[in-house]
Amino acid sequence: MPFVDVQIERDNLLFTHPTAIRNDLKSGLAASATARLGSYTAEVLRCRASPNAADQAKGLRLVKSGLNEPNETRLGYTRYGSQGHGWGPGLGSYLWNSLRNPLCRDGLLTGLDQLPVFIPRVGQDLISDMTTRLVFPELIDYTLQMAVQYPAMTRDLRKASFTVWDPTNRDWVTIQDVLPFVGGRQLLLVPKGWVSNKLLLAPRPYYNRFATTSVQEERIRYINGKADVPLKRDLHKEFPGVRELNVSQTLKAADKGTNLIELYTDFVDDGYEPMDDFELLRKTAG
Repeated sequence: MPFVDVQIERDNLLFTHPTAIRNDLKSGLAASATARLGSYTAEVLRCRASPNAADQAKGLRLVKSGLNEPNETRLGYTRYGSQGHGWGPGLGSYLWNSLRNPLCRDGLLTGLDQLPVFIPRVGQDLISDMTTRLVFPELIDYTLQMAVQYPAMTRDLRKASFTVWDPTNRDWVTIQDVLPFVGGRQLLLVPKGWVSNKLLLAPRPYYNRFATTSVQEERIRYINGKADVPLKRDLHKEFPGVRELNVSQTLKAADKGTNLIELYTDFVDDGYEPMDDFELLRKTAG
């Protein structure tokens, strides 16, 4: 089957991820979902950078409401389990304040999946919650397509109201649609190619490959024609704050005309491989 075959009554430690969606070439809905994610991110960052009080109020509202934890997929750490903590007004305010980061003002941060590289407390579960909520319309369409192909799995369809992101109005709206009702809750099916078991754009790999490398390039000296390059282990001791160095070196590189975030995103996309069926089964088997 083409969707993640989740255990209905417990957490399945897989996460919906923008990078996975962007690189899912088999799904016709992936382009629509990626565009919806980009629309939301662009509007929030526009509001954050705006001097207009109405825009500031709107941006804060967009991150505090609408992104509530989606339990319909049974992915990640749900509130029904003991480990999870979903998105809410508190974390929404935290994210809004964190977007004062100069990377946002300078137009360097452009995607949700880039946030964990620079902002503490934004990890794979929260990115998954945000992503799932934003691509909810595509997941509804996908689930109803699967209901036609696999009627035995989706025989009880019930109507409900859902808050979704509308790229046309650039705001949250309420829609009504039907979803399968399984195990006392509605079920949203997710394509296998849209999930990951780890953070795909992460702070430490960026720190090792781009931030500290850029420091090396700044400090390289030539002695008698031989390059003297600082060792990364020494730079790790000098710069123990991973995200702090990620931010400062990204800004320095941008001043010189190099977008390290874009280079890192392209690097991850170029090397991206979706999870295979064996890996998926390990995360969903009872």
